[in-house]
Amino acid sequence: MAAYGIVESRQGNGTFIVDYTAKNFFEFMGFFPDKENLDNFIELRRVIEVGNIISIYDQLSDDVLNALANTVRILSEDRPVDEYVEADMAFHNILLSYTQNPMIGQINNMIETMRKDLLYRLFCHSAIVEDAYEAHTEILNALRNKDFDRCIRAVVDHIDTTKIHTKTVAKEYR
Repeated sequence: MAAYGIVESRQGNGTFIVDYTAKNFFEFMGFFPDKENLDNFIELRRVIEVGNIISIYDQLSDDVLNALANTVRILSEDRPVDEYVEADMAFHNILLSYTQNPMIGQINNMIETMRKDLLYRLFCHSAIVEDAYEAHTEILNALRNKDFDRCIRAVVDHIDTTKIHTKTVAKEYR
């Protein structure tokens, strides 16, 4: 059961039930952060993010919008790369969790390692951080205005820009 990520043995402490099944399954299926998977990964993100924004664009409370604004603000400041990565992850996780759809949450968890790895590589470049700030600001403004078309366009533009930026860091992958 340990091989399937169901239990974890900790020497001196015993055996514990853990839930690595989804993550291990995606890794088994080839969702490793490597050069060959980048385009597929970005397209998966497009499907998830656009589909999600369609579901939630007009339902976010002021508290949720303010939480999103706090993550966007971090992208505009001089911060360590770790904080940019966490802010970007938080922004998208807030949006994805708002649907309260456990399947979307599980898929998001499955791709988290690959997403985080890519963000670390991207956010080493200040111009990419600036683009991320602008993209997240546009998404936030569209959400504040509850403008369906603008929301979709902002998310699609963000994913398109990310896809272009992945070409910058693709050479860093094996």
